[in-house]
Amino acid sequence: MRDVEKDFETISQDAQSHLRRVAAKQFADIERANAEALRTHDEEGKPLPAPNDEPSNLNCHQWVQVRTPLFKCWFEDWLTYWKSLPHNMAQTQAQALAALEASGFGGGTSMKNRKLAKLSESDTIPSSAMSRFFLPSREWNNSQPVLSESESHHALNVLRLVPGDKLTVFNGEGREGMARIAGVEGGRAALTLGSRTDSPRLPVQITLAQAVPKRKTIEMIIQKAVELGVARIAPLLSERSVVRLEAGEASRKREKWQEVALEACKQCGQNFLPEVGEPMPVASFLAGLPQSAPRLVGSLQPDARPLKSVLTKIGDIRAITVFVGPEGDFTPAELGLIKSHGAQPVSLGPIVLRTETAALYMLSVLAYEFFNRCD
Repeated sequence: MRDVEKDFETISQDAQSHLRRVAAKQFADIERANAEALRTHDEEGKPLPAPNDEPSNLNCHQWVQVRTPLFKCWFEDWLTYWKSLPHNMAQTQAQALAALEASGFGGGTSMKNRKLAKLSESDTIPSSAMSRFFLPSREWNNSQPVLSESESHHALNVLRLVPGDKLTVFNGEGREGMARIAGVEGGRAALTLGSRTDSPRLPVQITLAQAVPKRKTIEMIIQKAVELGVARIAPLLSERSVVRLEAGEASRKREKWQEVALEACKQCGQNFLPEVGEPMPVASFLAGLPQSAPRLVGSLQPDARPLKSVLTKIGDIRAITVFVGPEGDFTPAELGLIKSHGAQPVSLGPIVLRTETAALYMLSVLAYEFFNRCD
């Protein structure tokens, strides 16, 4: 018994240490860890060894009644500590419970047959912390809308949501709503929609014309651009771009990058899904660009003016396009072509920035300048 208590004390300390580490991270980190720690029990409810002691997922609105008095005593003390944390840490409490159960302190009872008790209403996660799922506009008028296969997989197999669980859905066009899983049909989650809200569009629609950088830097740029409120992302193929796309690869890249933008919307609460265009040469993009909106291009050339001075002279606008070059910047010919189409060269300071830094710098300044203006 003493050895059991010693092992349990170690597990308890590890769980509390895990809680404190996760509490310092964002909710997205919790969801990602939650998604990676799957299937700690087989179909019959028998516990499987937890790889690397990773916690598995339980419904974060529930906690397992454990028969071991020592466990229950410790859990009540820990729950008091958990309540002192922000509510978006609620999932951590369920994760550590599952970790302890996977370690053998569940009494050998199947989790499917274990009696569950809901936490009080004050202990549940607020709606703002619920998992968000994309539900296309065409589904909102159906009596029982259905999530796509990929979204259903994430809800049912990754997050382990079950009929009756609540979630948040959005259509990528500004609408967000509360929903409940009504059932599962052919592996897809059928929903019952509740309250709905429509988000206003940002006052200025920003288009980021970004030369495609090497490796996966473009995915990070897309993710952060979504968080900063861009309306459109146009990947450009510059002469100095390291990336070279083969025939037919551009459309596949666009689909992948559009998915990155969607995941960023789900994570950050953006209800407007930015359009990610197909990568194309600079000249092709400029040929299809409307003439009305002002244009800025980050430049290291002597004729570049400080970004602040340029923005102070821009009046009431509804759209703007910003160009960011690749590693090594645009070629002189490309820069001349961009300027010939009305783009003003702007300086981003005395320090030479990496392409991803330049993109986030410009978008952050534009968001500060335009999104805070009173209508």
